[in-house]
Amino acid sequence: MSVAKDSRSAGLDGLPAYDRELALERAGGDAVRAARYLEMLLGAFGEAREGLATGARDGNWPDMQRKLHTLAGASLYCGATALHGAAQRSEAMLKEGRVAEARPMLDLVLEEMARLETAAREGAGVEMPPDQGVDA
Repeated sequence: MSVAKDSRSAGLDGLPAYDRELALERAGGDAVRAARYLEMLLGAFGEAREGLATGARDGNWPDMQRKLHTLAGASLYCGATALHGAAQRSEAMLKEGRVAEARPMLDLVLEEMARLETAAREGAGVEMPPDQGVDA
């Protein structure tokens, strides 16, 4: 898997969908580990999308806060800077009870997830080795 880093967020001060150097730094300089972290984050997107959609539909803001907290933390360690910013801001707004303000930011979280998936499909960044564990 390769990840492009030139895709910039329109909604978050031009943050990249993926920052290869940051991802490598967070993985202790280990490109294989950085790729695995990213792979795990991307693999969690289906469940995250489902949880955010269900939470929004049902008005279950505490559950959405937990989902956003998880996304913010995981994206931080993967170099997914724009997703991290959107998830972190959304979580804070929900915690503060600013649901109306959080709704557009939640849409941005979903957009950033899609941008990261696109960057992973199209880009040139971290190469994925054949099936090895995170700590391989």
